[in-house]
Amino acid sequence: MKRKIRKVTAAVAAVTIAVSGISAQSVFMGDKTIVLAASKDGDTFTQDGLVYEVIQNNTQLKVSALAEGFSAPSVTIPSVINYEGYDFPVTEIANELFAENTTLTAVKFEA
Repeated sequence: MKRKIRKVTAAVAAVTIAVSGISAQSVFMGDKTIVLAASKDGDTFTQDGLVYEVIQNNTQLKVSALAEGFSAPSVTIPSVINYEGYDFPVTEIANELFAENTTLTAVKFEA
């Protein structure tokens, strides 16, 4: 019975944190630790000339823009990015992401 209560308590704590939008690295429940990403939907960061946005309940990334001053002739869209110590799949790119760019001649998508 004690084990079942811990599991239920841990699940409730994780859901509460996820729903409330609180950033947290981990939640300690008895002898178990539940690790959660410190980011939340809408967070953005720049890496390798691309601006990424956290989406889908903090589970995926979207390429939302080119970084300010981006002028490379090519860019690679990775399949996974490590952000704040967690691997996020890159699942979307913004509509017309490259429309205004005049220097880009090649876009590669990692498998």
